[in-house]
Amino acid sequence: MLFPHGLHVDRDGNIWVTDAQGPDPSNPATAGKGHVVYKLSPEGEVLLTLGQPGLAGDGSGALLETPCDVVTDADGNIYVGDGHSGQQDNANPDTVARIVKFDRFGNLIKYWGGWGSAAGQLKTPHALDIDSRNRLIVGDRGNNRLQIFDLDGNYMGEFKTFSRPSGIYITDDDMIYVADSESEFDETRNPGWHAGIRVGSLLDGIVDYFIDGTVAAYPDGSNPEGVAVDAAGNVFGAVVSGGGALVKSSRR
Repeated sequence: MLFPHGLHVDRDGNIWVTDAQGPDPSNPATAGKGHVVYKLSPEGEVLLTLGQPGLAGDGSGALLETPCDVVTDADGNIYVGDGHSGQQDNANPDTVARIVKFDRFGNLIKYWGGWGSAAGQLKTPHALDIDSRNRLIVGDRGNNRLQIFDLDGNYMGEFKTFSRPSGIYITDDDMIYVADSESEFDETRNPGWHAGIRVGSLLDGIVDYFIDGTVAAYPDGSNPEGVAVDAAGNVFGAVVSGGGALVKSSRR
């Protein structure tokens, strides 16, 4: 893989990984790699590949283009946040920014979204998860919002209270943990907000807690991009900049 980016463990313990880059023409070693989602057994055997390695899609079929994240539902259907570049300054309506739904065997069912800021449109669907009511929650990072869809792609609403979502994690009681790694990164990325992890309920979209993203040991770039929570309520933030780190916040 070129850039293992999104990670999901399904009900059977299989591991899903998105490869969110494509080949670099100047580097022959990258040929035939990227733009795919892999399903791996717990032992690391490739069980299924979505997309075609090394071949970017155009947002109109089953081929993928820098897929950001992946999640599966109770029936085994697969949802992919497709398109990592929608938040860039040079993005345009042709930029891939969509949700792609496959059946459990990898057959394309449908896709929705498209680049933009209107309800249901996307600018980098960077993170995905499914709540207890079978709603797909999408971290629409380029639009600084969470969007909510049913599993058929119908738009149900949005929250802008959780800042600029890079990673999301939803517990069984629909508490959502949202990692914001980019606010304050520069003048264009969500000015006025502070990076970190926001915690609240999907019932009302109100943020109840905030975990500051600043880590003194990593001053060159220390904001969490991924987030997960264990059974004891400990929160883990995955820092990708400044050399990378895993930061644990203990529940009090």
